[in-house]
Amino acid sequence: MDLEAGGAARIHTLIGHEPVDLAIAARIRSGSVDVRNHRLVLATRAGLGVDGLIGVDLLKGQRLHLNFRRRRTFIGAGRPSPGGLLDRGRFTVHFHAPPAQRFADLLLIDVHRGALPVKAIIDTGAQVSVINTTMARAAGCRPIVLLDGSRERRVQSPTGLSAPATPMMLDLLQFGDITLRNLPVLVGDFHVFDLWNLNDRPAMLLGVDVMKLFERVVVDLRRAELVLQV
Repeated sequence: MDLEAGGAARIHTLIGHEPVDLAIAARIRSGSVDVRNHRLVLATRAGLGVDGLIGVDLLKGQRLHLNFRRRRTFIGAGRPSPGGLLDRGRFTVHFHAPPAQRFADLLLIDVHRGALPVKAIIDTGAQVSVINTTMARAAGCRPIVLLDGSRERRVQSPTGLSAPATPMMLDLLQFGDITLRNLPVLVGDFHVFDLWNLNDRPAMLLGVDVMKLFERVVVDLRRAELVLQV
């Protein structure tokens, strides 16, 4: 990909409001995304964990299809056809985020831990789910020891900036009639929760580690919908 210098900016990350350098890509194509002269944030590979991420700036108005059973991902603007991504006869739960629960084109949905209501930010770019300390206390989460014997893990932003988090076990999380049990999560009061004014109530950043427990996931940013299928 040919890139040109694109100046500088500040972006909101899990950890803070950080300065970044920008580059301009002549053209980016993936599924139904086809844009020209688009600004990209320059990040470290260590911070991303991959060579690059498609952000909500490119996914705005799109429908992201994640098929974890077949290990396929594609971007399309329309609803899936019958017999396609979402097969009939499978158990499916559907969420719709009202306008008051949208920020920067991300979705904020309501899930539960028993009788405890939880606000969940959907982030397909996050590899590990993060909860705030308010949720950890209210849900009675217990600390866990990682395989290397540590009781702390550092989380990184795309710039490489890192901050400590505490690994804990969340005993259950409910998506409508679907219940997931014993989910390892990271706990910390990070910038993203302040940004959404969520640090004083149970909240989480829902990452791919939880989404992949479902067979198929659809994130529709035009209709502000999340569909989960098992």
